[in-house]
Amino acid sequence: MTTETPRKQLEALLSHRILVLDGAMGTMIQAEKLAEADFRGERFRDHPTDLRGDNEALVLTRPDVIEKIHAAFLEAGADIIETNTFSANRFKLAAHGCEDLVRQINVHALRLAREATGPHRTLVAGSLGPLGVRIEPLNLDEHEQPLWLVMENVASVQAPSEVQRSRNFA
Repeated sequence: MTTETPRKQLEALLSHRILVLDGAMGTMIQAEKLAEADFRGERFRDHPTDLRGDNEALVLTRPDVIEKIHAAFLEAGADIIETNTFSANRFKLAAHGCEDLVRQINVHALRLAREATGPHRTLVAGSLGPLGVRIEPLNLDEHEQPLWLVMENVASVQAPSEVQRSRNFA
């Protein structure tokens, strides 16, 4: 097992060659032609909101689909795979009544991506997409807005010391 940090590993790989990032997770999910029942799964059987299109919920309801997509990207030669968390923020998940699952979805997505890499020397990157809301009405300092609005996602998968470093922009 290697003890080098992901940053050192990335720097070492980049010093030798161009790296390949995985493809579009959302496009691959659409290609699966999933029904609303797939997004809902047993876990959300009685959930009051339609979950079709909540791609991030699939890490909880259909992890096999996400694992299959990660495997396809690895087979294609990806050096870096992204977590299935592009819209796993409080605002986007609220559209499906899942805003309280930010941490759980992010943690499960990270676990799936890490497990998919197996023995490969593949890096895992967190995917953070747009918030889906205007941030001006939240009354945060303009420099704090992006940081604090994504911190919940980052904090859900980082150790406390890593979160503190992120806050200090180290």
